Amino acid sequence: MVERSTSTRGDGSAGKPEGPEAAELRAEVTRLRGLLVEQDVEMGKLRGRLQQLEERTTRMLGLFARLRRFGPAFARLRRLGRNTD
Repeated sequence: MVERSTSTRGDGSAGKPEGPEAAELRAEVTRLRGLLVEQDVEMGKLRGRLQQLEERTTRMLGLFARLRRFGPAFARLRRLGRNTD
């Protein structure tokens, strides 16, 4: 286990580790934060695309429901049209 020293200086850096290991840790934290931001951006794009697809699906289902409602009437008209030939 690595022991961490704390600074007792009065410049606001109390509790912050110092040294090359601390710099490496800060760099790793920065790298991981960057990855999280990139992932968040990608998830936002995917959520937007999913919302578009859901809206399109809802519209298509509404159209199919309307066509199904009018389906029997159109079938009767087609039959009437064939009988008059």
